[in-house]
Amino acid sequence: MQSFRDALPSSLLVQMQQELGQEETLRLLWPMIVGPELGGNTRLLNVRQNRLRIGVPDPTWKRELQALEQAVLDAVHRVCGDECGSKIELVEDPSLAGPRLQQDESAVPSARAEPVNLPLEEIRDTELQRMFQQSAKKYFARRKEAGQ
Repeated sequence: MQSFRDALPSSLLVQMQQELGQEETLRLLWPMIVGPELGGNTRLLNVRQNRLRIGVPDPTWKRELQALEQAVLDAVHRVCGDECGSKIELVEDPSLAGPRLQQDESAVPSARAEPVNLPLEEIRDTELQRMFQQSAKKYFARRKEAGQ
């Protein structure tokens, strides 16, 4: 199986980081970086002072994720390098509670006017391309709802 970093064209990653910034790129790619289960039940809130702040649904997730801190950091570093965080802060966010993993795409508000034109056809792995499109749709829908 091809790794996420190898399947994603480097030019696409560079373009995303230039146009969106490193934090927004990480947020957009979060489910693909950490995997569908973890990415579907957690959210990258922000990056502050070399610390990744991750929203988790409850104390159980917080305890479980503490044991995976280095694995999460390693996954993030494979995508954006060592400079994007050396520690993790887990923040309980009850809005993440409930089933999010197998979320129906129709439940995600549509955001067709995407401000960034990303060359998705360069992603050769069709499953990764589908996950990337779904993540981008959610990301831009949230930005649209927030009025950004």
